[in-house]
Amino acid sequence: VALLGYSMGGRLALFYALARPGRLSHLVLVSASPGLADAKERAARRERDHHLARRLRHEGLPAVLADWYDQAVFRSLRNRPNLREELVARKRRNDPEKLAMVLEGMGTGTQPPLWDRLNDLTTPTLVVAGEQDDKFAGIARRMVPLCPQAELCIIAGSGHLPHREQPDRFCRAVLGFLEAT
Repeated sequence: VALLGYSMGGRLALFYALARPGRLSHLVLVSASPGLADAKERAARRERDHHLARRLRHEGLPAVLADWYDQAVFRSLRNRPNLREELVARKRRNDPEKLAMVLEGMGTGTQPPLWDRLNDLTTPTLVVAGEQDDKFAGIARRMVPLCPQAELCIIAGSGHLPHREQPDRFCRAVLGFLEAT
């Protein structure tokens, strides 16, 4: 089976591919990271995630979502107000307690870093990031040389959500990768 994961889901997909070698035909990582290698950075991230989890539990989704999409990683959405509104409306249907639990149990600060294991990734992998997402495009560029069978795909005209910001370019890239390998 081919597995595609976005952001935190991409990290989970990467973890699965490394834990179960040979089970996937293809892996597509979109705006994903192998984690934080530095222990102090992980601790700081854990604290931020716990703070956000507390906010979700005490302030609710509307207050948190107002700030969530103001983060630098989502700055490309400033030029796409309709997409931002759609994303916020969809996220409001989530359960804040369950989101808090995900942050605390699966956040980047909680999970072990996978940078030193990328060399073991035997699955053909496409690492995708949006050109306007400086953070994750940089991570993607650092990841690909460490993965024996990885290709880099930077999607023009998109930020952290290339699949939503440039769906045609994204689909062409993913389908081309799946058909070629």
